[in-house]
Amino acid sequence: MRDCRTYASLLALLVGCEPAAPSVSGRVTLDGKPLEAGFVTLYPEGTGATQGAEIRSGEFRIEKVAAGPAKLVVTTPPIAAQQVKKGTVTTLKFETPIQSVTASMQGNGVPVRIQSGHQSIDIALRNAPSKKPR
Repeated sequence: MRDCRTYASLLALLVGCEPAAPSVSGRVTLDGKPLEAGFVTLYPEGTGATQGAEIRSGEFRIEKVAAGPAKLVVTTPPIAAQQVKKGTVTTLKFETPIQSVTASMQGNGVPVRIQSGHQSIDIALRNAPSKKPR
């Protein structure tokens, strides 16, 4: 009887102890203010799939990511403003988002190391200071 309980306990430990896949969440700011909308994409440097999440009110969360070195890149794609219909063809007119982010912006594409468990990573983006004419 004791052997059965030992095996049952061991089985319960093995089944219940699988580590959770890493996840990442955080805040995204642009010049110190929360980025209202956009996307965060995680590009792993080794194996693992590229994954992303929507930014809402300056916050994001990406589940089940690969552990290891990666880059987090923030984008703000154009917004479909209206549909224009000419005959049978419908096209979309796009607008630039109010808070536009570029790939070369300071703080974008910063290397990170994803660890097991949950990790919080904040992304602080900055516009380049404008050059004053002389």
